Amino acid sequence: RAQALGEGALVLARELGDQAAQAKILWNLALAYYLDNKLERAIESGERSLALAREHNLREQMAQTLNDLGSFLYMYSGRLERAKEALREASVLWRELDNLPMLADSLASSAIAYVFAGEFDQAIAFSEQAYQISHSIGNLWGQSYSRWKVGLAHWERGDWSQAISTMEESIRLGELAGFVPPQANTRAELAALYGEL
Repeated sequence: RAQALGEGALVLARELGDQAAQAKILWNLALAYYLDNKLERAIESGERSLALAREHNLREQMAQTLNDLGSFLYMYSGRLERAKEALREASVLWRELDNLPMLADSLASSAIAYVFAGEFDQAIAFSEQAYQISHSIGNLWGQSYSRWKVGLAHWERGDWSQAISTMEESIRLGELAGFVPPQANTRAELAALYGEL
């Protein structure tokens, strides 16, 4: 339904010549396609959104689209270098726009990309930056997300105590914030870590 509505809205935005609306609709379509497991179509929509946003200097839309290209579309299609670059650019824009919740989100997503790339020192550094920003603004969701995958980095480095405490913190904060992924995913990773020990 979201895809059908988005595709219809895109036709109207084109008829009206509304470039900003087209960029926003394409961004939303990218997320709808991603959630429907149409990854290549999602990437195509996201990149079209970004191109329009760049062309018309729509800085907030650029940041939003880059954030989701990096956090979801590139990362989960195995394009980690592109994910890291998109998130790096998104972080710069969020800083310029003084949007601290989204800056923390972008940095936390960067931490995940670096975990997946096996670059654990950078992952931990991004996680810490994201956590500090989220803590400073009282964002429990952001605090949990900043710790979501970085426990794996500590685990891979052989620092099991830190891995366990990081995973437990992500779960605890996720429960408080209503952020579901650590309540399921991180619990499974924590169980695997205990199993290995």
